[in-house]
Parts: sequence; C-alpha cells; structure tokens
Amino acid sequence: MSKTQSMKKDIQTLVKASRTVAQQFTNLRANAESHQALKDNPAIHPVILNALILSFAVNFRNIYDFLFSTPTNPKDDVLAAQFFDEPQTWHQLRPEISQSLRTHRGRLNKHLAHITYARVNQSQADLFWDFQEVMEGLTPAIKLFVNNVDPCRIHSDMLEELTNKVWKTMLLNTVDDSIL
Repeated sequence: MSKTQSMKKDIQTLVKASRTVAQQFTNLRANAESHQALKDNPAIHPVILNALILSFAVNFRNIYDFLFSTPTNPKDDVLAAQFFDEPQTWHQLRPEISQSLRTHRGRLNKHLAHITYARVNQSQADLFWDFQEVMEGLTPAIKLFVNNVDPCRIHSDMLEELTNKVWKTMLLNTVDDSIL
C-alpha cells in the first residue's frame, strides 16, 4: 500500500478527527487569550503563566504539523492533506512555511519540548512568545484549508472555532481577502 493510499480516510473518520483538530485551535487561542489577560496580574503565580505558554506551544506544534507535515505515520497522524480527495491538492494549495513559524517551531523544540543545552544559554528574549505572531503566521494556511476543504469532511466545531471572532479577524485581515 502506498503512502497516499494509507492516508485516505473515510468521511466519518475525517469528521471525528476534525473535532480533535478543532480542540487544538480552541486551546491555542484560549491559551494566548488567557496568558495575555493574566500576565500583568501580580496575584498570578509564574508557574500558571508558564503552563499557559507550554500548552500554547504544544497546541501550536500540533496545528503546525497538521497543516505542514507530511506523514511519518500515515495510519495515525491527522493531517490537513487527508481532508482532500488527493493529498497532493493540499500540498499544492498550502503556503510556504514562513521563517517566523520555522523559528518558533525550532524554539519550541530547543527551549520547551526537549531538555537541551540551548536552554542553558537562553536569553530573556528566548523566554518571550509572541502569540499574535504565531497565530498570524498560521492564518494563511488555515484560511486556505477552510476555503478549500469540502465542508462535509469537517465537524461543525471546527468551522465554529475558525469563525470565532479572534480567528475570523485574523483570517479577514490577511492579504487575500476572499470570503471565509
């Protein structure tokens, strides 16, 4: 069985999987909003703020992989390409990964997800996460996905989350202003 054949999923499975993907988008947004709302409150313990950053980073990595990865485990990985009749369609549609997203993905690996020597010498700047930059970096791919996927293949939770005021504002403020 080829990789493309093993990527094919039935519509019911895709709809179920898209609900899980929608939760990742919700978590990413909620972590960013919560951190921004709490960061200047002296009553909030720094561990809580760090937990929000870590959760944001994990959800970012999951969404990044969903949108941009090629399958390492095609039977188990949920990827945007699986939501199209031909996975190659998504690979041709999706935008190039921005340098900003690549940098954040690399920082996540070196400073959050793994115990590395890069942590030993990290600067104060390495501790800062620009949530808006990450979410805006994901937006062009999200918009292309939503505008091109067959709606019967995704759960209404996913459409609801991606039309949430926060995402919708970012999606509508991208260079391409086609209707979401």
